[in-house]
Formats: sequence, structure tokens, C-alpha cells
Amino acid sequence: MTDDAERFFELRDEFDREAQMYTEAAEGEQPASHTDETGALTVNIDSEGLISFAIANDWQNHIEASALAGRLVETFQQLSTARLEAWGTHLGEAQEHEHRATPLPPTSDSVAEKLRTALTESPDAASQVERMLENVLEMLEDMTAGFDETFATAMSRGGRVDTVAPLSGHLTVNLTAGGQLQGITLDSRWAARSAATQVARELNEALREAHEATAEERTSAALAGTPLEKYQRLLDDPDGFVSYMTGR
Repeated sequence: MTDDAERFFELRDEFDREAQMYTEAAEGEQPASHTDETGALTVNIDSEGLISFAIANDWQNHIEASALAGRLVETFQQLSTARLEAWGTHLGEAQEHEHRATPLPPTSDSVAEKLRTALTESPDAASQVERMLENVLEMLEDMTAGFDETFATAMSRGGRVDTVAPLSGHLTVNLTAGGQLQGITLDSRWAARSAATQVARELNEALREAHEATAEERTSAALAGTPLEKYQRLLDDPDGFVSYMTGR
């Protein structure tokens, strides 16, 4: 094995171990609930990322009505920070564990072997190789041309904010496609004269609606709707990739 090939496999094993480490950290338990320092506000995040709040009946003994919306967002941010810290702890623990590189699949299962077989079976291998090289160049040019648009689309999608305002007009919530609570506005006079359960109910209904509105973007493929979407499909379909490369 040449030095370059050996280094390639070393890098592959290193990336594989790193991926295992981050997967282990992501699977670690994270706090799903947080109560603010006054004890009046509690935020929860379920396994699907849905945010909800509980508001104590005596919240006005601790928080001004005009400050309630900001304190709710702050409570969520505190939970987000605690979850990030927990992830960091899990990552540190994962780094102390031994991770063995996943064995490479049999050569016969690789895309390279499938391409070699396709060339071997071709009655005109020379023309087939030329066609394959042309397809490679076309693919690289297409990917290069579409990268900026794909990156911009992905950034826009992740930062998109959905605003939900119930018909009551009492409040609005701003939620990103990634599930981050960006802001809440509340009619402070309505909040002050309403039962805490009513305020929490309307708030949670709006949060659920915003969560559902962004569900498609959270679950869609990373490159969906971008110039590089077709190449993601090819990566997920080795046989389709071979057909594309050989012009079948």
C-alpha cells in the first residue's frame, strides 16, 4: 500500500471515530425542563422538540406583566444553555471512551467495484471510460455552480422564523425552523387580568402551531429544494449513481 493510500485510510478511520464520538454525545440525556429563579415559570421541551410553558398562579408576585414575555424567552434560553452544557459534558465523556473504526464494507459492495464491473461488461470500455469522465466533469461543474445557491438556501431555511398570532390577538410567538424560540409578544393587560392557566394555554397552542408549521423543513433532506438535491439522491442510491456515471 502506498503512503498516500495508507494516509487516506488513516483519515477515513479518524473521521469514523470522530463521528461515533459525536453520535454518542448527541444520544446522551439532556435536561428537558427548566424553572426560572422565581419558580413562577417553567419551560419544557419534549422528544420532538415541542416547547411548552407552565405559569404559576402567583406569577404576578414575582414578575411585572410587561416583563412576562421577555422572562418567558429568557427561561427558554436558560434551558437551551443547560442542554448545550450537557451536550458538552457528554462529548467530553465520549472523548475518553475508545471508539474503533467501523470496518470497511466488502469491496464487492463498493461503488468503485460496481463501476469497475460496469466497465468490464461494456463492449466498448474505452468509450465508456470517456463518457464516465465527461459525466464526472459535468457533475463537478454543476456542483460548483450550485454550491452558493445551496448554501444560501440552507442558511435561509435554518434561520427562517415562523410567526404565529392566534385570532384572539393576545400574543404572538416567533419560532425558527430549527425549533429555537426567538421571541414572544404578549398583551400585558390581558395577561394581568387572565388566569395563569389561560395565558399558558394560549401560549402553548401558538407554540404547537408554530412547531407544526416548521415540521416539514426540520424533517426534509438537507439538500431538498436546492441545485444539489439530485446528487444527494445519487449518494443514497449507489446503483443509481453508477447508472448516472455510465450514462445508462
